[in-house]
Amino acid sequence: MAKVILSVAMSLDGYIADKNGSVDWLACTHESGIDYGFPKFLRSIDVIAMGKNSYQQMLTFGDWPFTDKKTYVFTDQADKPVDNSITFFPDTIQDFMKQINIKNLRSNIWLFGGAQLIQSFYTAGLIDEYILTIVPVSLGAGLALPEDIIQIKGLTEIESKTFKDGVKQIHLINK
Repeated sequence: MAKVILSVAMSLDGYIADKNGSVDWLACTHESGIDYGFPKFLRSIDVIAMGKNSYQQMLTFGDWPFTDKKTYVFTDQADKPVDNSITFFPDTIQDFMKQINIKNLRSNIWLFGGAQLIQSFYTAGLIDEYILTIVPVSLGAGLALPEDIIQIKGLTEIESKTFKDGVKQIHLINK
């Protein structure tokens, strides 16, 4: 059965995007040259689930980077995807999970974002693991993760790392 993993970067004050919806503030993590484990994580997943706004944000960075992953964009708009690996998915997250499980997927699903989609998966109890990467910047305003996700209760911490640049990564599982 497929496992859903929320892997998301956030600021110290809990924002995943600034007040303009931008994630430019994450540039410091790309420039640091530190391996935060993302390449290994990316190899562990086969499917990406994201909202329409996250998809549109990714398009501003250039060529589609996940051509080897099946990506589902949750939207009822019928745009033409920029890559054959992308499917626009107008149905519910429950329908999505049924479809994925019918395909007998045994790998992982990366719950990419945004905040509304994350909240939907969280409320439905569908997130199996959380990888929270906390970047040492404060944005003061922006798009926040829902408070109940930031203060997750009932999960087991399996790993916590602090990198030399101050980035902290916490890996939790839902047992």
